[in-house]
Amino acid sequence: MSEKPVSPRTPGLFVYRRRRFGALAASRKAVACGVDALLITDPANIRYLSGSTEGASALLIGKGRTLLYTNRMFEVRAGREAPGCVIRVPNGSLWEDLGEVLKRRGVNVLGIEDHHLTVHRYRQLEAACEGLEFRGVGSAVALRRSVKDDGEMARIRRAVVIAELALLKLVRRGAVWFVRRSEKEIAAELEYRMRLAGADRPGFATIVASGPNTYNCHHVPTHRKPRWNEPLLFDWGAEFDGYRSDITRTFFLGDPPAELAEVYGVVLRAHDAAVAAVGPGVCAHTVDAAARKIIRAAGYAREFRHGLGHSFGLEIHEPPNFGGKPPQGRGTVLRRNLVITVEPGVYIQGLGGVRIEDDILVTAGGSERLNRLPRDLETMTLR
Repeated sequence: MSEKPVSPRTPGLFVYRRRRFGALAASRKAVACGVDALLITDPANIRYLSGSTEGASALLIGKGRTLLYTNRMFEVRAGREAPGCVIRVPNGSLWEDLGEVLKRRGVNVLGIEDHHLTVHRYRQLEAACEGLEFRGVGSAVALRRSVKDDGEMARIRRAVVIAELALLKLVRRGAVWFVRRSEKEIAAELEYRMRLAGADRPGFATIVASGPNTYNCHHVPTHRKPRWNEPLLFDWGAEFDGYRSDITRTFFLGDPPAELAEVYGVVLRAHDAAVAAVGPGVCAHTVDAAARKIIRAAGYAREFRHGLGHSFGLEIHEPPNFGGKPPQGRGTVLRRNLVITVEPGVYIQGLGGVRIEDDILVTAGGSERLNRLPRDLETMTLR
């Protein structure tokens, strides 16, 4: 696995993103429906539009220069990380200061991230901005950032490489190494190895599940030690410069139980069918159906208990998610440069589960599997 250097973020990138999204929001045809300014409060969206990685409480776009609200603890850092933004540290209430700014700028209609603001914060904003009209923009920013540019893809690719290198370090130690350590110890070692390989941190809470614990889709590692002839499931990822990876592999220590060996083959076929269905212009529910058809035919429809996958990037779960066909319309349509997970799974209570997850880039001609780790049952069986 070779690594290419990741180019630094250019200051103009964030200015370009803000201008592009601001123009979209100002359009009468947009989701935001003709707002004068946008108030961004979701931390991931603030980072996407400004470059600020921590400590920012709000970003105001439109009717003047972009304001990034922070506090004195992060003032210098925000100025360094957020090119083109005016860093503002209010002396008192953020909302009162914001109300004064909006009044001076002549803002009449403010777009807000209604999916993120709590009722308490909304009431504070409303009280400070009397007479202002608020319009929710929902997940408009998140949907826009779901399509990745080259710089974002370089960071995601690095996060994938880091995560896979770290797991390979553990797997090469053989099955005996695993049976002597608890799920908690194995998870800690995997996270340590990711940091050594260049990760800023784990991409999310690492899942290590052994034996019957693999039945739990989102198992929290315990002090249980893996045993011979049972499954060992890893769901892990790395974060690199804010961007994540998300991978799942199911191993077997010694001979896999006969039924789980059969299940593994079903899940692998379902995974391949779903990936083959991915492409620009394809409905997400079509990809989901490709996997479920195979699992259903094998008699495990009820044992596939979650969605097929999700988009990811600055957050480990970003819209869109995969699901069944909606009652009306086409639902989510895949677009070029969308990065998604494909992760079918079958879980049998008392025995265990199998999940296989890869990170997939939607390309102009179909898709690209970003992962390089093998998935065949023979390689997944450790002796």
